[in-house]
Amino acid sequence: MSRIAALLLLAACLEARTLVVNQRHARAADSNPGTAEAPFKTIGAAAQLAQPGDRVLVHAGVYRERVAPARGGEEGRPIVYEAAPGAPVYLRGSEVLRGPWRRVEAAANLWCAPLEAKLFGAYNPFRIRLLGRKSGAPAPKPGEPDPYIGTLGQVLVDGRWLEEALTEEALRAAPEGWMVLPGADALLIRFPPTVKNPKRHRVEVSVRPRIFAPLKRGLGWITVRGFVMEHCANQYPAAFWSSETPQAGALGTRGGHHWVIENNLIRHAKSIGLDCGSEGRHDADGLGQPMPAEAGDHLIRNNIVSENGVCGIAGYRHRRTRISGNIVDRNNLLGLRSFEEAGIKLHLLIDGVVEGNLLRGNLSRAIWMDNRNTGSRVTRNVCLGSGAQGIFIELDSGPLLVDSNAVGRSRLENHPPDPRGDGIYMHDASAITLAHNLLFDNPDFGVNLRVVTSRGMNTASGKVEASNNRIVNNIFAANGMGALSIPFPDARAHGNFSDGNLFDAPGPFLWSTLAGAPLEAVRARAGAEKPVLRSRAGRESGVALELDDWRRLAGFDKGSAAGMVQVRLDEASLTLEIEIDRTASAAGTQAVAGIERDFSGAPMPAGQPLPSPFQNLKEGRNRIRLWPVEGCGAPPRELEGL
Repeated sequence: MSRIAALLLLAACLEARTLVVNQRHARAADSNPGTAEAPFKTIGAAAQLAQPGDRVLVHAGVYRERVAPARGGEEGRPIVYEAAPGAPVYLRGSEVLRGPWRRVEAAANLWCAPLEAKLFGAYNPFRIRLLGRKSGAPAPKPGEPDPYIGTLGQVLVDGRWLEEALTEEALRAAPEGWMVLPGADALLIRFPPTVKNPKRHRVEVSVRPRIFAPLKRGLGWITVRGFVMEHCANQYPAAFWSSETPQAGALGTRGGHHWVIENNLIRHAKSIGLDCGSEGRHDADGLGQPMPAEAGDHLIRNNIVSENGVCGIAGYRHRRTRISGNIVDRNNLLGLRSFEEAGIKLHLLIDGVVEGNLLRGNLSRAIWMDNRNTGSRVTRNVCLGSGAQGIFIELDSGPLLVDSNAVGRSRLENHPPDPRGDGIYMHDASAITLAHNLLFDNPDFGVNLRVVTSRGMNTASGKVEASNNRIVNNIFAANGMGALSIPFPDARAHGNFSDGNLFDAPGPFLWSTLAGAPLEAVRARAGAEKPVLRSRAGRESGVALELDDWRRLAGFDKGSAAGMVQVRLDEASLTLEIEIDRTASAAGTQAVAGIERDFSGAPMPAGQPLPSPFQNLKEGRNRIRLWPVEGCGAPPRELEGL
């Protein structure tokens, strides 16, 4: 570095400031200079002044505002927003509802309070219809809106989220909840039995559509660290790629680049907790700004993203984003049956990584990779208790590597009339590699490949396919309908390959009809005596084969092994016990390019690896800690107590 460059760098460092925000300080005011002795009262005041290299240090308190940074930082000189060490800093999209309270019925603990205009300004979420569709609801006819399922409002009592009811009858039938009265000028709330008088409790209503998001799209080099963000009244992103309801999280990067988002707790957004992509064609703030072309390069790590109405983390059209070491749990709190509900839902993530996250108890898919996530990787994640598939790959044309994940105990929730409880489920996706995953205790298949739609794609058939997928070196244990479902060879399902796996049973495997091949063609090849499996909706879905026939007729898994594989999970400690016999070492595996270490962080063997995410498995019983994942970190423990 030249002497002049060094002096310029030193000058820049000397100019960097710490802007202090401390609402509890006796002299706090937004007209202050932002020093420790004369701090700002709001974060927004500091956000208007912060320059590249500055640090906005926020002291303990509840800040009811939208933080909208006026500018971004520069490479090597980010603008850092962070909570003071050890200080609980709450950023809330809500205001306190103070009444006056009127008791409606003592026996039902029903109370009424007005929704005064001064709470909201121009944006009143209790007057805005929530877009989306409830679980089990039929799809509307073309041109018709989804059925009314409520508003964008939220009500929280002492921090506890209450469910919205659509009618007074439904409210009376529920143990607790709330509804908007006709005219949207008042709320009727059925309080939990512990609330004897609402005046003595904190009742909050969501009022803001964002909590931390710039107004200007495309800002870069911003760090957000250590906050609790909650109670956001944001809209469901219906057809966000073309509509006026784009992806808009409580925390939103607004199509920006090079953000670091770490050690935050993001919860109780009506829709999305955090969005990290381009939002969509329409400006979420209605300012008419075009969609940024180069969104991404974000690092999203060690956050808790929990109990959001639809989705935890969402991203559309972004590059090189890394999502690592986060706890993403209990999302899709609204139980929607639409297109964007997931723990993590990503579209067009190019060269990105989703690694070492704990996704647990989401009432949705855990991870949903949708539409051309080219060059990306989903690795070393723990997906447990998902309310549909653990990992869902859709409309992808590869290359996409899904490896070394532990995916188990998916549930059959939220997705009637044809629920899928698979470990890894793929439809309309090709050139995907599934390698070294553990797939256990899923009610349907460990891995299920299907062709479902006739959407266009750059393939020989001109349509989406389920072709050229590789399923290698995985463990399959106690999956209810069988280990694998792979389409019968067809113009839109060809070149698939499965081998080097370890199975706990010799079958069944499903040679499915879900790429267009008629059942008669499958039975003619497999033999008429082979049993036909049906989906949970009752449709014929293919012919079931035992392992020997699967090898002989379909040509799959000739080097795979079947033996004793028992998997037990202690959910409290997130510890696995895996018991295997010597057949594991008999599987004919081959190394997979791009996988250099196993789930535990140990180097992959140079020669023949084990068919497992864990390369240190021995014959007999093995105990493995699933969380935190080595090298990925975890959210600060104090966040879990907030």
